[in-house]
This record gives sequence, structure tokens and C-alpha cells, in this order.
Amino acid sequence: MLDLGILGGGQLARMMIYRSAPLGKSIAVLDPDSNCSAASLTPWRVQGALKDPQAIRQLSRQCRVLTYDIEHLDVTTLLRLEEEGVPIRPSPRVLQVVQDKLQQRRHLQKAGIPQPGFGEGMPERRPLVVKTRTGGYDGRGVQILSSFQDVPNLAGDLYWEEYVETQRELSVLGVADTRGNIVFYPPAEMVFDPQLNICDQVLMPARIDAAQTRTALEIGRAVIESFWDLGLVGVMAVEMFLAVDGRILVNEVAPRPHNSGHVTMEIAHPCQFEAHVRAVLGLEVPEPWIHGAGWMRNLLGQGFGRPVLVGGDLLDDPRIRVHLYAKPECRPGRKMGHLTAVAATPEDALSFRSLLENVRVEGQPQS
Repeated sequence: MLDLGILGGGQLARMMIYRSAPLGKSIAVLDPDSNCSAASLTPWRVQGALKDPQAIRQLSRQCRVLTYDIEHLDVTTLLRLEEEGVPIRPSPRVLQVVQDKLQQRRHLQKAGIPQPGFGEGMPERRPLVVKTRTGGYDGRGVQILSSFQDVPNLAGDLYWEEYVETQRELSVLGVADTRGNIVFYPPAEMVFDPQLNICDQVLMPARIDAAQTRTALEIGRAVIESFWDLGLVGVMAVEMFLAVDGRILVNEVAPRPHNSGHVTMEIAHPCQFEAHVRAVLGLEVPEPWIHGAGWMRNLLGQGFGRPVLVGGDLLDDPRIRVHLYAKPECRPGRKMGHLTAVAATPEDALSFRSLLENVRVEGQPQS
């Protein structure tokens, strides 16, 4: 029997397999695409839809433990499997709360977590953030209503959130093991692409003071502990707003390795991907050793066709590392890879930004 099955074969699954290889564990993936990002790194694959009960059960019969690299899964089947004794980490009970963003807000409210105001209906205030309750990711399912002339154009069940004017957007990554121990990485700051509303750059550690760092970590711990009783094991990313008025408010959570933690591959041991695999398999997760600071930029696809890295001659510097996700087709805005620059301080790491601004992945016609 294989050690671990991952529901989803995207770049997060790929990096889980790659960075946990020294553990010597056998890892399978379930994905509808036979050429998914993780496919080239494991011989064990189940091809099928992520919400196909038969495909999920097939994976569960092959693996001791299941985890996932995406939230958009068939929770009903996963809950049944868990009742039948299949270890699924994090538990689908966590997923059930996280999948519905309004339910996620109510869970955090019950736990006393600081967060923006929210509700159903459409209050008489602008600006206002409108979100779909389910299905949104990477900027999809979010709309800002700036004036009363703006009307929601999102499909599905909607709810509203207070618009928060921010200094920075932060992320705190914690890892919970099967014994309830939690370790943390330093808070990171995220920069979002204003057109795509998708995470574009990450800097770790974040450029915040000691008191703000302490508050962010305390909130991150409170959030993760609030999900512990539901069966949280593995990485949870807690996204936060640092508001202009000084408040730190939780935006949303993700119970899996996260884009804001990719930089840990270069500046932390264990990185988030190895730590997640260790946790879900019941292994010890040591306190991460942080050695330096890192700046990361997503390589978002430009154009259609065969992906080609442009500007790669700049990557000869040993302080720079590029990770390509082996996706066979480039599309505009698609996450095709990322690059990381490592330095002694966040400011020094950030100095690579202008040097690397022309490194990109372009789609070229198939020959």
C-alpha cells in the first residue's frame, strides 16, 4: 500500500512530492489531467475528476492516508470515507467549513477571531466587498463595489464583507501535527496583481514591527486551534489584512500548502511542503529553521501555447531559484512557475525585484 494519496495533481502536489522525496515515501495523485503538474514526479496516478466518488475511493484503496492540494472537492464522499476509517488530513470536516466562505466567517466569529464585518443581503454602504460563498479562488468570485452605481455581477449565492483599507496583506503559515503541536513560519507579506486579483509577489519575513509580528502569530495560532477540534492536521495558511488603522484582521484561510509559503523552499527547513507531508503522515514536524529572507514572484502565463521561459539568463545567480510547474500549456494568468531570490534581509531580497521583472513564461505556437 502506498503511503500518501493527494487529491489534486497541481503545482502544490508536485512540490509536496519533490520536497518530501528525502523521506522515502510513496505518493500517488488523483487528477483529471494525465499531464497534470505532478504527473512527471510519481508513477502512481489515478485519472479522474476531483468530485468523482469512484475515483476518490480508488485512490483511498491504494493509500494509507489522503490529503489534498485544492479545496474544491467532493466533501460528502470524503466524510463517508473518514467514517469508514480512512485517515484524511486535514479532515473533510475542516474542508466543509472552509469551502463555504460565509460559514468560514461564522466559524471565525464564534472563535472570537478579529475579522472584517460581514453579512447577507446588500447593506447601504460603499465601498463594499461582495463574494461568492463557494467556488472562488485566485481572484475569482470577488468583486469590490466602489459606488452605488456598481452592482454585483457574480453568479451563485453571495454575501458581503467590510472593505478594509490596508497597509499590507499578510499570511501566517502554521503546521499542526497529529499530536496537536503547532509550529509557525515568520509572517509573510503578499502583493496582489491589481488586474487579476491574484497573489503576485511574496516577501518573508514581512516588513512589520515586532508587536505586529507577535499579534499576527497570536491570531494565526488562535485560528489554527479553532480548527483543531474539527481535525486540522497539516499546513493552514491564515491570510490577514494589516489595516491602515493598525488592526490585523483575518481575510480567509486555506487548509493546505499555500502560495505565500513557496519561499520557504529556499529559506526554511523543513519547508511548508515537507512539513505538510510529515504532519499528515504522523511524523514529527520540527520547528522550522529560518536562514535568511526571501522574495518570490509568481510566473503567470502570458499568451497561449507551449510554455517557454524568457529572461532565464538572469537566473545564473546562485541567490536566485526558478521553479517551473511542468504544465504543458500556457494560458494568460495561469500559474506556470515561480522564482525566488534569497538574501540576508527582506530589504535585500526585495532589491532583486527590478532585476527580475522581465523574467516570464510565454506561450508559443506548438511546432
